[in-house]
Amino acid sequence: MKFIKSLLSLFTNDKEQTQENENINPLNTNNTAESSIQYIQEGNVLYHTDGTDIEDKEIPYLIQTGLAQRLEEIRTSPNPKWHRTKEEKKLSTQFSWNNKEYLREKESEMLDFNVKAHETITDIDETISNCKKTIEVFYDLKKFCYQTEAGKIYFQDMWEYCFNSQNPCFCIIEYAEKRLQDLTENYDERKKYYEKRQYIKNNLKNDVITLISNNENILQKDVYTHFDADLKDSIARLLNNMDRKGEIKRVKHGSTYQLSIK
Repeated sequence: MKFIKSLLSLFTNDKEQTQENENINPLNTNNTAESSIQYIQEGNVLYHTDGTDIEDKEIPYLIQTGLAQRLEEIRTSPNPKWHRTKEEKKLSTQFSWNNKEYLREKESEMLDFNVKAHETITDIDETISNCKKTIEVFYDLKKFCYQTEAGKIYFQDMWEYCFNSQNPCFCIIEYAEKRLQDLTENYDERKKYYEKRQYIKNNLKNDVITLISNNENILQKDVYTHFDADLKDSIARLLNNMDRKGEIKRVKHGSTYQLSIK
């Protein structure tokens, strides 16, 4: 086969994996017998520039190249977790083992609330509650761990020195804290927005159908007057979609339409 899963992804972080949405990336090869061969990496797929198959004998070279790249990224990373001494790593591991039951319970609780705090908002008050619970458990856990140097190292490397392709070092609680701040400082505005969005998603269509059914040949311009003014654009899109799907009948009437249920 001409295309295979790139083994480089086994040794690199997700920064390389996101390249599938970017331009094709030529790989530079050096210092091996295979260095004269040119490769193209597109997302997680690797192939030769001339279109020929990748052979089994090339795989060790590709693994070595990917590992070397990953090691260099770690060496130059600003994230302190990658630069711990052997003694610090040993302390962290021992702390984790000594407190495994407590840590498993509290971390599971924190992650559960954190996932809910990240979810698309349907009820702003529920999201605020989940943000607060995430933050509360996070700082309870931090207080427990920070009682010893071993616990401090463990907690930092697990939760305060996280990383992803967009950010080499961040704290897991940052998102929940920022979302909570935004929702509380702009509560009335955000609550109105999310309630409107839920109404449009769950109830608007049924209410429009009921209105048209009870008012045969109602004009579209008059439909708008039965709803909040800021729903006009949503109603217009809804009626247009219903017309295209054959759910209603629209007949041109001057600058507007007469509406009826088919």
